[in-house]
Amino acid sequence: MKFLKLFCLVLVLCVSCSESETIDAIEKMEKGRRGGGTIDPIEISDDVVDEKVKLMYMTSFLIGKTLIENKYARDYFYELIKDPKLTSINLIDIMDSNVVDSNPFEVAFHEQFNAYNWHLDPMSGGPNPPVESSTSPDPLKWGGILDAQMYYHQYLIEIIELNKWELNFPNKNIYIDNIQNLSDYLIANEKLICLWNMYNTGLYTDGLILNNNGRGSYLPPNFNVSTASSLVMILK
Repeated sequence: MKFLKLFCLVLVLCVSCSESETIDAIEKMEKGRRGGGTIDPIEISDDVVDEKVKLMYMTSFLIGKTLIENKYARDYFYELIKDPKLTSINLIDIMDSNVVDSNPFEVAFHEQFNAYNWHLDPMSGGPNPPVESSTSPDPLKWGGILDAQMYYHQYLIEIIELNKWELNFPNKNIYIDNIQNLSDYLIANEKLICLWNMYNTGLYTDGLILNNNGRGSYLPPNFNVSTASSLVMILK
């Protein structure tokens, strides 16, 4: 998550820079991240951008986990996106901000939220704080856990009504269609690539590759969506 903060800061500070200068800055951070160099220390305070980064990252993760782990949610989702002409879907078309779940995807997504996020007030009815999970990367380690005070209804309003996020499928027609549905795809390919894009830059240096065996990995450096060998979902 520290790298995500540095990455976001570079993007914000480099609005007036040339494209080459921005790429040089990102490559410098990547070099330090992989142990090939050092990154100058930068004081970064928790701000609105940091919270939005965490919110996008966690939402992308929860959607991926929901689709991988729940067949009913996966089948419902597939029916909404199977049209070959469809390349994106608004989150509000998948679920609404009402905490009363009305479809299989909402039910499974709500369960995922409860598994990774909690409330400190025992009267809230939420689960106990999670412990380190078997999932790799573990959300507790990479900073995906949301504020313990964020209730589910508040979270839904943030992602659906305030930010109005959508999911994009840049390579959907390669992997799923009217013949091979989403479940068939996961049996054959065993993973989803879950990304997010706050600035619409086209640069992807962080994301998650989630496997259907419950594990996963971080996105490799310099990831190119156009050459991805698995289904990609981008939260925007």
